[in-house]
Amino acid sequence: MSIRTKLALGLIAILALNLLASLHGFHRLTQAASREAEILETSSDILTLALTAQVHFKKQVQEWKNILLRGSDAELRARYVAQFEQEEGATRAYLERLVGLLQPNPEARAEAEQFLAAHDRLGREYRAALAVYRPEDAAPQLEVDRQVRGIDREPTDLLDRLVDSALAHRETTLAQVQLAARRHQFWTLILTGALMSGTALLLIWLVDRSIGRPIATTEEAARQMDHANAELARAAQAKDEFLAAMSHELRTPLTSILGLSETMGDGLLGPLSAQQEKAARMIHENGTHLLELINDILDMSRVASGQMHLRWDQVPVDQLCEASLRLIGPAAKRKGLRVSLVIDPKARLVRGDSRRLKQMLVNLLGNAVKFTPEGGSIGLDVQADAERGELCFGIWDTGVGIPREQFERLFQPFVQLDSRPARQYDGTGLGLALVSGMAELHHGRIQVESEVGQGSRFEIRLPWDPAAQRADRLQPDSTEAGESGIEAGAREPWRVLLVDDNPGNLEMFSAYLRIRGCEVHTAGSGPEAIRLVHAPRPDVILMDVQMPGMDGLETTRRLRSDPALRTVPIIALTALAMPGDREQCLEAGMDDYLTKPLGLKELHAAVAQWVARTRTAAVRALS
Repeated sequence: MSIRTKLALGLIAILALNLLASLHGFHRLTQAASREAEILETSSDILTLALTAQVHFKKQVQEWKNILLRGSDAELRARYVAQFEQEEGATRAYLERLVGLLQPNPEARAEAEQFLAAHDRLGREYRAALAVYRPEDAAPQLEVDRQVRGIDREPTDLLDRLVDSALAHRETTLAQVQLAARRHQFWTLILTGALMSGTALLLIWLVDRSIGRPIATTEEAARQMDHANAELARAAQAKDEFLAAMSHELRTPLTSILGLSETMGDGLLGPLSAQQEKAARMIHENGTHLLELINDILDMSRVASGQMHLRWDQVPVDQLCEASLRLIGPAAKRKGLRVSLVIDPKARLVRGDSRRLKQMLVNLLGNAVKFTPEGGSIGLDVQADAERGELCFGIWDTGVGIPREQFERLFQPFVQLDSRPARQYDGTGLGLALVSGMAELHHGRIQVESEVGQGSRFEIRLPWDPAAQRADRLQPDSTEAGESGIEAGAREPWRVLLVDDNPGNLEMFSAYLRIRGCEVHTAGSGPEAIRLVHAPRPDVILMDVQMPGMDGLETTRRLRSDPALRTVPIIALTALAMPGDREQCLEAGMDDYLTKPLGLKELHAAVAQWVARTRTAAVRALS
């Protein structure tokens, strides 16, 4: 049950209790008011009857006196006698009605009954006296007067007490009713206050149970979450530090391995026998494979942590596809695979990071080569969907295919569909996870269709704007730019200052650059580089970053503080390849960033490119 429902039910119950209490109080007050009105009405009736009876009784007594005083006239006497009897009957009638109303008041009822008895006696005595009354004879008149004189005092006193008793009973009863009403009002207020207090306490309890405790639980969960996040952050930092250290420690020896094997394979260290050439090629291929594994692990870490940042640009689709196919061409040729490329004429440009787009295509094309038997076919086709605003890169093959029930596991990192020790195809299971992650970074998606024994088709669907298609083309490859720079500056050797604390790297890089015609000076530390930088002034500085004492970043800052060196290109040549390393180097004042290990031709091309750029800028400044 939700918190809102609990509170609603609690409020309904509280309102119902308060309503019942209010109705009960109103009912009791209404009863008290009705009882008070009833008592007032009854008391008024009693008092009215008593007073009326008293009036009629006094008239009865007065009529008797009229008989005695004016009874000499027979006509008057008859009228007085009739009026006497009339008043006597009225008095009795009112008293009998009064006795019925005095049922709840025993004392007044007894007095009323006593009055009735006295009234009856009075009537009998009046009639007995009237029997001996002779209007013409004075002696009987005096006898009658003596006989009835004072006999009305007892009924009169009884009737007066009855009236007083009725008034007293009325006041007493009203006082009792009013006291009961006040008492009821008091207890109603107490009950209402108790209910209101209970309501408040119940609301507090409900809020505490429904909101307070969940809030406390949430706060405790938040504290635990913060603690867990802190632990995760420490674990992530430890992981990043481990990956950075692992990357650096693996890349450093790989730099020498790949560089020397490339130098040997190119025959720069002298002619090799066929067996030696094969060994050098195998060393270079396996070293390159190991480097690819390291790069995949680092890229997977960047994608998972959200630290992979794209360099957005409008990338020519044809150049992207052709460059990707060139990279897998030798492997496809060795297996005798037919390679197809079909590009929709409307698909000219796609927005993205050219390096990461190429990495995705090469990864999928490499899988197509790996899982397609010799003599099969692979292909890359590009289709533009203007209606959906999508560009679809389709990579297909006629290989072994993938069971449909395995599709969900395809894009999970470190997952291989065939994980047996004796599996036919090697790999780490990172490639498809990387492709999926990088496709999402490009705001796209990847999907797959496959049938076992028939082949597979992977599609990368990326956002595409038909209106943004222009005839732009990528700048020439750095390698091509470097080669053109070699010819442009071949008349004068380039002066290169190579700074690295690893003697093997110093020897390998300097030897290769000297073979390519460069004048190379080496420094094994930052302070040594600062001492050598002016003798002579270099055209390019190749700077290692992680060095003991003064690292490459601090060395660069100090070199940049010299006005004479502010235009000298400084290229980071480092085994640091974690997120943020490139930015740190550029922020320190470096112009470019190359990660070890790298091909010697790539290194020479970068040097050529920067020398050509600075010399062109110098020529323009002079002109």
